[in-house]
Amino acid sequence: MKRQIAYFVVIFIGFLALGGQFINYGPLNDFIDNDTTQWYDIIAGFAAFLGVINLLKLHLSKISQKKKNWRYSIITVFSFSLMMVFAFVWKGVDANW
Repeated sequence: MKRQIAYFVVIFIGFLALGGQFINYGPLNDFIDNDTTQWYDIIAGFAAFLGVINLLKLHLSKISQKKKNWRYSIITVFSFSLMMVFAFVWKGVDANW
């Protein structure tokens, strides 16, 4: 039952956001332009955080327990760390190509 309610809420909000693109109604457009984008940012940030935690937990446990193909997990964790360095630490790069 919990899953069906969650699906219903997501489908309803999705159709509401889609309908807001075609219906010219002030409060609906205000909701679509302001509230839904803020909620999207919050949910996307939380999902990215959970993904990072899951990736690190899975691969670090594989490395520590030396499970099958654990060497690939070292490459994965190293590559992830390198991407975090480029994403958050690297400065002074001109983004205009």
